[in-house]
Amino acid sequence: MATMTPPPDSPREEADARPEGLLEEIADGYLEALQAGEAPDKKALLAEHAEIAEILSKRLALVERLHEAGTFQGGPGNVGPFKILEELGEGGMGVVYLAEQSEPIRRRVALKLIKLGMDTKDLVARFESERQALALMEHPGIAKVLEAGSTEKGR
Repeated sequence: MATMTPPPDSPREEADARPEGLLEEIADGYLEALQAGEAPDKKALLAEHAEIAEILSKRLALVERLHEAGTFQGGPGNVGPFKILEELGEGGMGVVYLAEQSEPIRRRVALKLIKLGMDTKDLVARFESERQALALMEHPGIAKVLEAGSTEKGR
């Protein structure tokens, strides 16, 4: 796991316009139901919240994907101290998420996780080398490494 600052000048108009608290509440409830072995009614949730249905659909799909991968730890929707908000992108060995850290300071970060099943010794070593190289670079167009580590499942 590597936590970085989101890239500068990245368009996030949609993120600024959504009712984040309501999305978090719905996504947390959805995840709790999944973790309890229930099959929550996604269509009913989207119909009930038609005004945010498009972004809610993306958030619930992300929750499903992360739940299936067994990614969450530290509470619903969390990877350690980070609350996953949305997927930003995917590469050959990892997925980058927009996440929010609430402590010790409140900030939004990019969180990169090795893909499930890609956590071989060679790929983990490559990921660590990438993380180290990124940490040594200093440029406004390059993300800063704020924190690094691994999940309980070694991702």
